[in-house]
Amino acid sequence: MSLYDEKLTELSWTKPCGGNTGDQTSGDGNEESCVEFALVPGSAGTVVLRDSKNHSAGELRFTAAEIRAFVADRSAEYGIS
Repeated sequence: MSLYDEKLTELSWTKPCGGNTGDQTSGDGNEESCVEFALVPGSAGTVVLRDSKNHSAGELRFTAAEIRAFVADRSAEYGIS
């Protein structure tokens, strides 16, 4: 079964970032760009990501192992332990 097979309707979304400081604007004068994430209830750590400003753009779903690998890779690249 694919991570995308299940319809997710009741997720608790978290917006962990506060924005950026560049010239990247959405046209409305708000320079903040961010993602939101939610843990899938009853899963073994499945995480869903989406654009915080454009929910209709879709979502990305990751298993717990995929998220751990991503965080470990990014942390190693930026020297974060």
